[in-house]
Amino acid sequence: SRDRIAIFDATNSTVKRRQWILEECTSPEKRPGKPTGVVFVESICDDEALLEENFRFKVQNSPDFEGMTEDEAVVDLRKRVK
Repeated sequence: SRDRIAIFDATNSTVKRRQWILEECTSPEKRPGKPTGVVFVESICDDEALLEENFRFKVQNSPDFEGMTEDEAVVDLRKRVK
């Protein structure tokens, strides 16, 4: 048997998103004989200037925010990580 590891780098800050990841990785029906352990790593930053810089970079470089203005996208992203 081989150990399995996956790294899913994303903003998975909601209970719904984390539950989906857990189900996808650990469901015996979806992963028969191939269970994958799940660990969520969370970093906490309260430096508003750094957060703003990172949010702007993210929304300028992610297809998730196409069709939104930069300011709209930052508001959307802030809601996701709240």
